[in-house]
Amino acid sequence: MSYEDSLSSQYLASSISSLSSARAQSSQIARTYRQAAQLFLTRRLYEALSTIDPIISPEAPDSPFQQDELTDRHAAPVAFASKTSRVKVWSFYLTLLNAIIELGSEEGKLVFGSTKWRELASYARQGTIWDLVVKQGYQGNEGAVDAEVVVNLATLLLAHMPSQKLNQQRLETYLSALSNPSFDITAHLEASQQSMRNSSHHNGTSTPRDLNTRLKLLELYTLHVLPQNDEWDYARDFISMSEVLDDERRDAFLQALHTLKEEKELDGIREKELQRRQDEEMQQRRLEEERRRKEEARAEQEKRRREADERPLTLALVAAGGAAFGAATTAALFPRKTAGPVSVNTPAAPFPTPVNPPLAVGKPAGVQKALAAAARPVDPNGLYQYGFPGPVSDLRAAASLTSAYDRRTRNPAWVVEHITPESLKNSNADRKHSVFVEDEAIPEKFRAKLKDYFRSGYDRGHQVPAADAKWSQQAMDDTFALSNMCPQVGEGFNRDYWAHFEDFCRRLTGRYPSVRIVTGPLYLPKKDADGKWRVSYEVIGSPPNVAVPTHFYKVIFAEDGKVGGNVSLGAFVLPNAKISNDKPLQDFEVPLEAVERASGLEFASLLPPAKRKSLCKEIKCSIIVKDYSQRQKTLANPPAPPKANL
Repeated sequence: MSYEDSLSSQYLASSISSLSSARAQSSQIARTYRQAAQLFLTRRLYEALSTIDPIISPEAPDSPFQQDELTDRHAAPVAFASKTSRVKVWSFYLTLLNAIIELGSEEGKLVFGSTKWRELASYARQGTIWDLVVKQGYQGNEGAVDAEVVVNLATLLLAHMPSQKLNQQRLETYLSALSNPSFDITAHLEASQQSMRNSSHHNGTSTPRDLNTRLKLLELYTLHVLPQNDEWDYARDFISMSEVLDDERRDAFLQALHTLKEEKELDGIREKELQRRQDEEMQQRRLEEERRRKEEARAEQEKRRREADERPLTLALVAAGGAAFGAATTAALFPRKTAGPVSVNTPAAPFPTPVNPPLAVGKPAGVQKALAAAARPVDPNGLYQYGFPGPVSDLRAAASLTSAYDRRTRNPAWVVEHITPESLKNSNADRKHSVFVEDEAIPEKFRAKLKDYFRSGYDRGHQVPAADAKWSQQAMDDTFALSNMCPQVGEGFNRDYWAHFEDFCRRLTGRYPSVRIVTGPLYLPKKDADGKWRVSYEVIGSPPNVAVPTHFYKVIFAEDGKVGGNVSLGAFVLPNAKISNDKPLQDFEVPLEAVERASGLEFASLLPPAKRKSLCKEIKCSIIVKDYSQRQKTLANPPAPPKANL
């Protein structure tokens, strides 16, 4: 065999060996990806990361994914996989990283350890994940990164980076690194055949089928990242000059950009208005606190003045009372003996004059009180000089509701609303403009917080529903304070039966011109297996903060509209649990006294029994099951409930 033939044989053998090794490695990467994906689906994030890590990290000496000696040791095994495998692996890793960050600091550190979790979180929060992917997945070639991976990278940074300046810079660097960064669709079509024959890395933008990804990239860049950086004019110019968009898509992009800008401006206006209201409320609270301190100071001064004025009188009364008491005692212990005539060898003395016994001195009420105070060695009321312990119900009077807040459970004790045909007919508010907020009028240590509800498994359940306050945006916004919320079971209750019950209340305005509703939570006992009754309820939050009610009540006052007229009363108690829509509403009707006894509240103490009517005897108390959109359409003109068949 000649020298040339020997070299050819060695080259052929090496090529075959390399091909076999590449196929084996590709198969191993695919198996690893599938295994990690299965672990991710079962929320075993730590195991999923450990499984995928060897194929996205630079090779270790004993790695099963080793390349030849000429391979860049900074590159990971996935860098040498097919485009399909690369896209799958990196997209999965970025999704996994997002899920890990969303665990939050407390749970994330518990699962991954403090150091590792901070490292993983910094990848997205500081943007270093982009460098990692380029270096380890594409051998440092920015323009070689697959477009699908770029979309996922930019989306991850968009979700977790406080500033989008770096995201904008990396996207622009990536676009500049492409052979054709202008999104020219014609050039793509012309170059497609040549790209198909290109044996180098595909970057995800070199075939016609990747144009959808390019459109996603364009949307991400112009409608998300640039607006976050207030680059509105640049985004508009970029869209206008892009050759990848036809006229219809360009108009759609420009319209979307215009809408986003309007919404952001409106958000800014709302934030300023919210800040203004908060500042006014803070100022009002400061003024009220200052007024309270002044009143307390005046009350304390008045108390001291009265004590100073009363002290001499008290001493005098005590002395007088003591003297009278002493005289009476002396008379009782030493009664005067009656003297008879005495014969002595002295001149006759006059007959002794009888002396009447001392009269019993009656003690005035003031004297008795002074004596009792003087005799008492303690003063429990002295604690008030340090403050009143409570309980305190934080009263809130808003446009659409009035409520009393229970600081112990972090839930309202009761919330009152008033609905009329006129209030429901007006539609001057939009729910999408309202946001859930903490009630800053409540002291921070007693306040329900937004984070308490996060991943709690419960809905933030309105006690006064937003749909009852559509007559103004402020009225609707008032219903989104957490002091109007309780943790409610979502599916089957808050989003279903309870919503139908709220709809029933609105439909009452078709029959009654004025309807007042009191809503609140209950914490009822349950009989355990040992035959004893116990009150038990969950508390959500970390640390535990907000009590989860076992039941909810509504007390309905349907007024006939006449001065001093009759009122139809209905009281209902529903469990905080999934309820079948087939369940009759009247099954939950209870006597008003039962709600009062369970809640410790009184609802109708001033309503004479003669003016009370039974709501469910006057109308048919039943829910109507509708989908949400259908319910919303009926709010403006609710029909009257049918009369009961008496």
